[in-house]
This record gives sequence, C-alpha cells and structure tokens, in this order.
Amino acid sequence: MWELLWTSDLFHHKVAIFRDNELWDLRIEEKDKIVRNGFYLAKKEKEHFLLLSSGEKVFCSEAFPNGQEKIVQVLQEEREEKLAQVSQKLEMTNPYFVFFPYGKGIFLSKKMEEEQERKRLREIFQKYEEKGSFLIRTEAKGMLERNLEQEIQQVLKEWQLVQERAFHLKKKGNLRSAVVWMEEILEEYGKQDWKTCYCENFELKETLKEKLTFYQKQVREYHGEISLWKQRKLEEQIRVLCQEKIDLASGGYLWIESTRACVTIDVNSGAGSPRRSNIEAAREIPRQVKLRNLAGNIVIDFINCKNVEEKKEIVSILKEGFSRDHHFIQWGNFHDFDLFLFSRQRKGKELSFYYSEESLFYQVQCLEEECKELLEQKEKILLIEGEKNILQEWKKQTQCGIKDSIDFQYRKEEKESKKFHIEIK
Repeated sequence: MWELLWTSDLFHHKVAIFRDNELWDLRIEEKDKIVRNGFYLAKKEKEHFLLLSSGEKVFCSEAFPNGQEKIVQVLQEEREEKLAQVSQKLEMTNPYFVFFPYGKGIFLSKKMEEEQERKRLREIFQKYEEKGSFLIRTEAKGMLERNLEQEIQQVLKEWQLVQERAFHLKKKGNLRSAVVWMEEILEEYGKQDWKTCYCENFELKETLKEKLTFYQKQVREYHGEISLWKQRKLEEQIRVLCQEKIDLASGGYLWIESTRACVTIDVNSGAGSPRRSNIEAAREIPRQVKLRNLAGNIVIDFINCKNVEEKKEIVSILKEGFSRDHHFIQWGNFHDFDLFLFSRQRKGKELSFYYSEESLFYQVQCLEEECKELLEQKEKILLIEGEKNILQEWKKQTQCGIKDSIDFQYRKEEKESKKFHIEIK
C-alpha cells in the first residue's frame, strides 16, 4: 500500500511517497524557477542563446528566427553552471494522448494492436487534426467518445490560454496553468492502491484535489500539533541519503559519490559474503538512485562478479527495481573489472543540492524551522544573530510573524557549521 505526503516550505514544494511504510520516492520542486516542461515566451539574444520574457537566459540548439518572439518548452532545468535547455517543438501530455500544437497527423501507440479500435480512435481525433498533431496512448483504448472529446477540448483550451498569456497578456514566467511535476507524480502513482494521502501546509492543495478526481482519489488535510514530516523523521532520513556510505543488512555497504563526469557506486562486502552483498546491493541501488535523484552515467563496481548467471541475476534485479522509474534509462552491460554501466535521464537537481550546508536557502529554512519549534514551545525569541545574507533572506521569507518584534545582530561569514544563533528569554 502507498502513502503520499504533500507539503511546502519557504522555497520548495515537497512530496514524500512511502511503500509499506518505507520511504520510496521523494520529490522536491523549487517554487521560483524555470519549470521543466513549462512554456515560456522567448526571443533570440545570440546564436543558440535565448532570453525568456521573465529575464532568464537559456540554451536552444535549434535555429531560432531573429527579431521574433516564440513560445518554447523547457527540456532541461538549469543545473550547476549549465543553462536551462529549451525547444520550439512543443508537446502537452494527457493520460490518454500527447498533443503537439505545431505538428501534423494522427499517430497511435504500437502497443494497440486491435485494428477496429485503432480505426475508432483515429476517427475521433481526426475531427481536431487541424489544431495540431496527436499521439494516442494505449490508455485511450475503450474510452467513450464523449469522454475523450472532453479531454481533447480541455487540452486545446489550455493551449489557447497559453497563446493568450504569451501574445496578448504578455505574461512573464511559465505560461501553463498545469503543474507538470505534479501530473508526472500522479501519472506514476495515481493508479496504485493508496492507504493515505495527506496535505500539510501544501500551497497547491486545490490544484491537487482537482487532479485527483481523474484517479478517483481524495486528499486529506492535516493540522496536527506535530507535523507528519517530523513524525516520519523525514529530515533524519534525508540526512542519511546525503551521506556517501549506506549500510546493507548483510554487513556490507555501498559507497556513493557524484562527480562531474559520472556517479560511482562501490559495493563492499564488509562482514558479509560477496554474492549476498552483490544481490542486496542490486535491490537497494534503485531505491538510492531514485531518492537521491542521481542521473547521467552511473557506474557500479560489484564484488568479484565473474559468474555469468550471477551477472544475469544482478541485471534482472536492477531492471526490476527501476521498472517503475519515470526517468528514461539506457542499459549498458558488465565490463571488465566487474563494472556495470547504465545512464539515467536527468530531471531536476540531486537531493544533496537542496540540503547542502553551503546553500543560503537551506540555512534560511533551518532558521525558520528552529524559530517555529521555539514558538511552539511558547518560548519568546529576543534576538537572532547570524550572517547578514541569511538573516536578510529570512526576514523576506519568514512566515513566523515575529520579524518586527525581535532584534538582529549581523556577523561576518564564518566557516562554522552553525550559521546563526537564536537568543530567547
């Protein structure tokens, strides 16, 4: 059974997904950022570089006309020192089909083999062929015509609104009203058997409620004294996920490191047997990769894995573990020295990015949480001492309602792990 917890803090929306009480998936989305799959109005700044109407600079590998403004779609968010990547080839995804506003033709999934059903669906979508191109998914099989037409009209209405926001209202930022990352989560988990689904201070709860009607599911709001995030000890679990060493039940352990070139995962037997550690590692690695949101080339160094049958078993376990992953995975093979290589599509940032002690936003959120805890304990906060940039950002973002009633003392940046100090009465 699955459990979902949706929440928001000062800078992020967060979704924790549990399977049989074990943390299975974790999604963190920044509130103010260029959104992957979002639509933006752009104009050419110079060759391969565009300027969005919201002011951000992005990369586009396609030829872009001079002096024109066009709608583009974000393929890849910005990360590290790389700009976000965009494309002029737009697509809008629906559970039953994909709509391409600038495309032509009706296409059907190859998995749909019944010729009569293919003909029926094609006739339904041909009525709207002048609006763009459609790729009909297998989920459309058996759908009533009126229900499918409602879905088509809803997507076409959304596309019309996107164009109005871009060219008439001159809206800055994302032109889509749909929350794409939320739709991806629901597409992946919405059809599973849910035990509970809670919202706790989730700023997009009304959008979530609306989306859940399609999956015939409901969300409950939580207002308890102790937050579900704390009850589940999620912050503690996340800190473990940000560590390089992960212990295995067999006595072995994984050592996970991210570099600019690739992610390396070293399997160590410790007190356990090599074979048992390899098998256990193959079961744990998909969970670790998904929770940490690791991507790019991933190299796993298994232990003394020479037997062909053992290699087949390990690869089978890995593929099963990633079978529900929403990221595209390209599988490699075992190479010399027991190395196994595969690549995983990059979506968003690694988990460690959001929990880096060097991150201003992380420090501000830590300060906010500490203030909330003190206020819940009926303590009176008199003064906050800390680095100027942290305190200034906290004053802009805080929801505690005390910034005008306390004193602040700025100090120079220090290499201390504790970037601030709170003085209470």
